[in-house]
Amino acid sequence: MIGLIVTGHGHFASGLTTSLNLIAGDAKEYVAVDFEATDSTDDLAKKLTDAMDSLKDCEGIIVLSDLAGGSPFKTAVEIGFPRGNVEVVAGTNLGMLVEINLTRTFSEDVHALAESACNVGKDQVMPIKVLSKFAKDHPEVILKVGIVDNEIADKEMLNTLSSIPSRDALLTQLAGGMIGLVRDLSICLDLYSKEKEEEK
Repeated sequence: MIGLIVTGHGHFASGLTTSLNLIAGDAKEYVAVDFEATDSTDDLAKKLTDAMDSLKDCEGIIVLSDLAGGSPFKTAVEIGFPRGNVEVVAGTNLGMLVEINLTRTFSEDVHALAESACNVGKDQVMPIKVLSKFAKDHPEVILKVGIVDNEIADKEMLNTLSSIPSRDALLTQLAGGMIGLVRDLSICLDLYSKEKEEEK
């Protein structure tokens, strides 16, 4: 079985764990690591090291964290990467946790499981997009409130979430921006090369 660690700011990990246990029963080979207000990053590093050590007999370890770039995410990457069999995924929500907790019992590939976690997290936004489009096409339907990641989301939040581009669209935008930069660099290098030739 692949071991599972959930970590995040405050009581993010223990809160999600309570919900997970309510839905799916007590999870095995599972550790919740909270980064509390009184913890230093050294405290967090020790907690994550202890958590990974406790799962050392697993076929791999997947760490689900709250924010990419936050201390729990960065510390998990720093400690996990040298071990070679640890994957860290950010942007965790309850839907992702429930599915990954179930899927890991049948999976032996921690890298494939991490990829699956990313796709599950992305798919959580899709129902919001579908509902928002339906409401736009049918003016008699008025979206007033919803629940996203166990939090009440008002109409403004639902509209914001529904306007987030898909992963593929974001990758296309990124590629387009990079192509422009590469083109500009190519032009600059060509001009520089011609200038050097003229100086000879």
